[in-house]
Amino acid sequence: RPRVVAWEPTNRWIDVAALVLVLTLVLAPVVAGLQLVPWEPWRADGAVAKRPAWWTLQVSKSGLGGYGNGDRSSVISLDTARHDQPPTVPTVLQDTLLVVRRLDKAATLHPAEGGRATLTYHTGEEPRVVELRVFIRGLYSTTAAIDTQPNGRFAPTLRSTILDDVQL
Repeated sequence: RPRVVAWEPTNRWIDVAALVLVLTLVLAPVVAGLQLVPWEPWRADGAVAKRPAWWTLQVSKSGLGGYGNGDRSSVISLDTARHDQPPTVPTVLQDTLLVVRRLDKAATLHPAEGGRATLTYHTGEEPRVVELRVFIRGLYSTTAAIDTQPNGRFAPTLRSTILDDVQL
């Protein structure tokens, strides 16, 4: 028993030192602004978006070019089109649906507010979900699209992070 009492102050210092070390290791990256996903800017057709640094340039089956994961589980594309008359968001979304229906005649489009929509389709047996955001400037429309597998582990983060930060 006397030995335990003698070690109590030392044990307190060890506890405090261990707590400080753990908090430093956990909080230092957060304070330093370290991101778990390294992002890089990507410019295309007058739009600027972020993409994960490890993504490579790819071309989808629809012919749109974009950056994506090596396994094609997620792809971001920025596509700008010039129109004869000032376009509206619904017409741009319908045009996008027509392009995707070349791959899957059963593709569906679900418009949302703020120039956004969700498009679902299949490539073979694989289901895909495309989150869209449309920007209109004069005679030009730019469509930002995040094409992901519904169960992809990065899909929710990509949908919110990339589409929210796209700028013209």
